[in-house]
Amino acid sequence: QEYIEQNMDARWKMSQRTGEFLSKQIDEMRVKLERSEDAVQEYARRNGLLFTDEKTNVSSEKLLQLQDALSKAQTDRVQKQSRWEMATTAPVDTLPDMLDDRNLQDYETRLTDLRRAKAELEETYTADNPKVKRVDAQIASVVRRMELQRDDILRRIKNEYDESMRREKLIESDYRKQAGIVTDQGDKSITYNILKREADTNRQLYDSMLQR
Repeated sequence: QEYIEQNMDARWKMSQRTGEFLSKQIDEMRVKLERSEDAVQEYARRNGLLFTDEKTNVSSEKLLQLQDALSKAQTDRVQKQSRWEMATTAPVDTLPDMLDDRNLQDYETRLTDLRRAKAELEETYTADNPKVKRVDAQIASVVRRMELQRDDILRRIKNEYDESMRREKLIESDYRKQAGIVTDQGDKSITYNILKREADTNRQLYDSMLQR
């Protein structure tokens, strides 16, 4: 019984000494952990490094977004450029924009009706007849409106092409600037990651001591 009591007393004293030692180590480890985490945050603030999570740099994420936007802008510009080049080389009446325009379709129908009416009048009247002249004036008016509508469509195609080019150049400029920022932050990120790993290691040691 005495042996058991002495053994338990020795174990208790050993546990106390171990607890006192670990408490001291935990205090020192806590200070070290706080310093290492502060060093990580301070370095990030000083160098303008922002992260959306543990691995994703905000600058790199923005660069990827700009890269995607630039790709879409280039695709859009190519389509608008192709449309404009076709508009300047192909016969106007064969362009899809002309064929699909509702106003032009209405003008075409109106023009066909007027020409048919004129043909019927010419079977009875001469070209100097007021009725024939009135129809001629209506035909000329419709033709002018068709020409104005075609001009508006061509102008719209050109404006859309110009706008797509401006947008592509602006995004490309932003992309180049952001690429420079990311490149500059590359070396800084290496130092940041070293500090971060040190802080993570200290955190693991601290948690391990707390468990003991």
